[in-house]
Amino acid sequence: MSSNGWPNHGRGEHQVPRLDSVSRVSVPVPPPVAPYTVPGGASVPPRPAAAPRPVPTGVPEVVVRTRAELEALRADAEQELAATEETWRMMWLDPRHRGQALSGILNAVRWLLGEREPAPISSEVDDGPLPATRSIGRERIHAEDRVFGRAWPELPEWYAAGVLRALEWSFIQERDRPISAQ
Repeated sequence: MSSNGWPNHGRGEHQVPRLDSVSRVSVPVPPPVAPYTVPGGASVPPRPAAAPRPVPTGVPEVVVRTRAELEALRADAEQELAATEETWRMMWLDPRHRGQALSGILNAVRWLLGEREPAPISSEVDDGPLPATRSIGRERIHAEDRVFGRAWPELPEWYAAGVLRALEWSFIQERDRPISAQ
């Protein structure tokens, strides 16, 4: 039995070095550096801001609605978010989750118009100014997966329902408009 109470199991006593017997390495600390100043006391000019992305003028290839129709839906969604209960136009959703669904519609339409870079469900970013056909189809599947509880549990179901209705309306001619026209 060793001095610490643990059995030796046939091994010899082994010593743990004491801390004061371990050699220490000295690492030099650099002196503090003064902040950089431009000679002559001039201030450092600010970096030029990135040029704003040009807003595209068309719509993605798979979309059957015109840009004007998408812009009208975007304006209606913004107006509905600010509306009172007496002036609501949408009938397909639960009023308790109205804000989530309208946010989904608004984010989907802004993404289709090229005004928003990240996709509304997956937050993926396309290379071009407008989402590609495969990206629109993928976002539709992601929204459907969330609505039916197969994936994306961190997103509200009604948000995904708004995204789904907006995307399907944009590329399926027979679908009803997510927000009824006035």
